[in-house]
Amino acid sequence: TGKTLTALATDLKLHRDAVIVVPNGLGHVWKWEVRKWCSASATASVAESARSFRSVRPRVNPHPSFRFCILSYERFASMVASPDERRVLVESLAHATLILDECHHLPDDSAVVDVCMAARYRMLASATPFVNLHDFPRLMKVCSGRAKFPTDTGAVTDA
Repeated sequence: TGKTLTALATDLKLHRDAVIVVPNGLGHVWKWEVRKWCSASATASVAESARSFRSVRPRVNPHPSFRFCILSYERFASMVASPDERRVLVESLAHATLILDECHHLPDDSAVVDVCMAARYRMLASATPFVNLHDFPRLMKVCSGRAKFPTDTGAVTDA
């Protein structure tokens, strides 16, 4: 609850919608925490599919209410694997905060890491000590790096 509350409070202070990526089974816990700690103007939705993500994804323009879109790591990775769904994720994250709960679950996949770096603000949280130290550089890259994405014309642009 401490890291959850800290992530929610930080995001509300930034006045941003958020995409929250969580291990399987924790989506509804986060939804409950949003309802518990955030104002009535905040909504939380667990996106079980790419289609449901499209209906609750973060908005481009700031809004007086907040949206928290919750995805499992498995759903997030499968969306990255699809070019159309990946484009939707990148567009959405450019205007949102990305919160990775239990960040050590982030797949060791460069495409997934690149999509994470599309978010303007990124928060990584974990209460689990690092057992596998090769995870650490990848997670630090997510925290500090910038991704580059090919455009429709083939040019490469910053996210």
